[in-house]
Amino acid sequence: MTPQTLLCTGLTRDGVYLVDKGEVVGVVNNFRFNESPVELLHTRVTEAGQTMRCFGREFGEFQNRMAMPALRIRDFTMSSVSNAL
Repeated sequence: MTPQTLLCTGLTRDGVYLVDKGEVVGVVNNFRFNESPVELLHTRVTEAGQTMRCFGREFGEFQNRMAMPALRIRDFTMSSVSNAL
């Protein structure tokens, strides 16, 4: 049986930018979000970029064998503004 929901809460950090017509036009606040990755991946991915090697924020150079694409998610909900640094 696969999970039907999995609610995760998180916080954007280290650069959240306003993009207009493919160009970065400004910096915006950090936000808190509450979303289900199961539901996002199953029903709301509208675009996926090229898979790229990347560093995970929590592991950095110690675990650099990660790869993932950028995803565009329809109706992603930011629940509140955060003053996190």
